[in-house]
Amino acid sequence: MISKKGEYREELRPVADGKGNILFRHRFEREDMHGFYRLCAELTVLPGDSLGKHPHIDDAEIYYMLEGELVSINGDGSEEPFLPGDVMMTGGGAVHSLRNDSSSSATFLAIVAIKHT
Repeated sequence: MISKKGEYREELRPVADGKGNILFRHRFEREDMHGFYRLCAELTVLPGDSLGKHPHIDDAEIYYMLEGELVSINGDGSEEPFLPGDVMMTGGGAVHSLRNDSSSSATFLAIVAIKHT
């Protein structure tokens, strides 16, 4: 199955403990991912907005930065730039968040895999 550019559902929504709204471009719907993934979407974060701190206990999340720049805040409070071409994975109970301190929007691909036992 191929998700064609421009053929996806868009959703603007607030994210728990974040600031502003995040644009989700759902590249695959949950029912299309055969129970292996919770999310496969491009997320766009506007300047000044953020994804709040959240844990990944029963899932793992991969972010692939496409354009713009964000600040990644790790569970221990340390911060580092998240730039185009960078890939981040969070799981095993780890906590993270992202913040857009720049003057441009930033877009990344987010894939959340469900833990199977």
